[in-house]
Amino acid sequence: MITRDDDEVLWLEQTAAKVANMNLGLSESVDNGLVEFLMEMSRRERSALKSHLLNLAMHVLKFMYQPEYPHKRSWEISIRNSRREIETILDVSPSLKGYLEVLLADPKVAKAAAEDAETEIGRPVAYALPSRHELFEKEWR
Repeated sequence: MITRDDDEVLWLEQTAAKVANMNLGLSESVDNGLVEFLMEMSRRERSALKSHLLNLAMHVLKFMYQPEYPHKRSWEISIRNSRREIETILDVSPSLKGYLEVLLADPKVAKAAAEDAETEIGRPVAYALPSRHELFEKEWR
């Protein structure tokens, strides 16, 4: 069995499945509540990963579509922070690397990031995510 130190999200999901399949001797509502609580914790990690990816993509798109903007330092900080947060989430829960790949391929994620970037810079942005290199490696200045 995976331990929480190995992969927090996978551990939460496996623990929820085990609790769902056993009788803890508690009331059914308590057993179900515990399963739901564990699954909700797992969903929160997925949601945090998606949120940080959207923020990262939006700021990279702003750099790509408005490179002449003079006050980009806050964008640089947001990009670095989002990258760090994504890295931390994946370090704690390596099983979410597959979910990250799903998000990177999801046109709804690209659309959301582009819409937010458009709103901020006031010009059209292609509804496509930047490349992996642009998102996770390139230095934006």
